[in-house]
Amino acid sequence: MFQATSVLPLQPIVMGRYEDRFVLDGDVWRFDEKSILVDLMGNLSEHLNIQL
Repeated sequence: MFQATSVLPLQPIVMGRYEDRFVLDGDVWRFDEKSILVDLMGNLSEHLNIQL
């Protein structure tokens, strides 16, 4: 994820990946779960109001 604000220039702030899980429900595949895995974090001071 990249971000630019009025305080900070455009820069990478989070690098990671999604892991999605699908299940076979009868003859139909359906989405079941999404996990967000964060591998690297940059300067998040202008991004989130929560602690990671």
